[in-house]
Amino acid sequence: MKVVYISTMLPSGHYSQILTCGLAKQEGLDLIVYTDKDPKNLNIKGCGEIKNIWRKGVLFIFDIVNNLVTDKPDVVHIQHEMNMYGSMLSAVAFPILPLMTRILGIPTIITIHGVPSLDQINENFISIFGYNPAIIKPWMLKVYFRLLFGTMGVFSNKVIVHTELMRKVLIKDYGIRADKVVAIPTAIPHAKIYSEMRDKNFLYFGYMVRRKGLENVLEGFKKFLQRNPSSPYKLTLAGGVIKGQETAFEEIKDCINKLGINDKIEITGFVEQEKQNTLYDRCYAVVVPAILSVAASGPLYHAYSHSRCPIASRLGNFEEEIQPGVTGILTENNSWDSAFETVVNNPELVSKIEKNLLEVAKRRSPEATASEYYKLYASLIKERKI
Repeated sequence: MKVVYISTMLPSGHYSQILTCGLAKQEGLDLIVYTDKDPKNLNIKGCGEIKNIWRKGVLFIFDIVNNLVTDKPDVVHIQHEMNMYGSMLSAVAFPILPLMTRILGIPTIITIHGVPSLDQINENFISIFGYNPAIIKPWMLKVYFRLLFGTMGVFSNKVIVHTELMRKVLIKDYGIRADKVVAIPTAIPHAKIYSEMRDKNFLYFGYMVRRKGLENVLEGFKKFLQRNPSSPYKLTLAGGVIKGQETAFEEIKDCINKLGINDKIEITGFVEQEKQNTLYDRCYAVVVPAILSVAASGPLYHAYSHSRCPIASRLGNFEEEIQPGVTGILTENNSWDSAFETVVNNPELVSKIEKNLLEVAKRRSPEATASEYYKLYASLIKERKI
């Protein structure tokens, strides 16, 4: 079978790199990846045939459809994130793409990576994502999301999400037929761990944005240090800043200054794959905070991949993804200090969780996850022939 997979692929460690690496190993699958025009995409190996063919902006639809007519795939698999294809105008135009694949008669799968429930959409939701609630009203977003997800449900053959929670929201809030929505957890590659010696260090890896609620972590870390003044533990914040949300990063730095814990915090900025691996390799545990959960967590799966105990906020998708005391620690956002104490005072618990994560990574390897997608592709081709 010939499958066209449409997504961005960078930076290194991107979920699409991980999944297509597994798909490329499936016997009988001819994989072509349509990605954006960044020339660095052509350096990616082992992920099928890479074609950097689409421009970011509304013309991405024309670029993709033009190539689909030439390649004539049996299945097209589209990844959807709000800003993946360019500006807000591109996000509004996105449903035209699955409409065109339907007109072309190509069985289509869409993976939706973020699904807010209608109850979550309020003025605070708008502010968290860096927009002005005086201009963009909650009712506007609700109408937009209903149209966006609703049309994706109509034009696609199957919709993929990564948790049962997101599946239920698509069915209940956005009216997509239950038999169309499939939950497949994200693939977890097992990263090699080399260090036997670990630093007294907690690691945050992810974007410096408001929806993470890093201030809660910082305030909890301050309380932990006050109760344990001789503690050698430090906290590393590793990750980049999203364009348009630079003020969130300034707010985080201001919070560190006000708390007076500058000597206990290291901010690395964006890190390449090698540095990222070293940070995970050397850290004691990983913090995965949030004040809003609309998607499966990429940073959580990085922790799983490196077999490092995650401490995550007790909300949304995290409550489905983490089994407390088995595959991680869940904490209320006003109790991060207690969570830090739990993992510091219970190294045997941390060790047990790390061993359990090795098993999770085996079950959800890129190859095992790709096999689930292969079966789905095959079922759509079979239905088309009937």
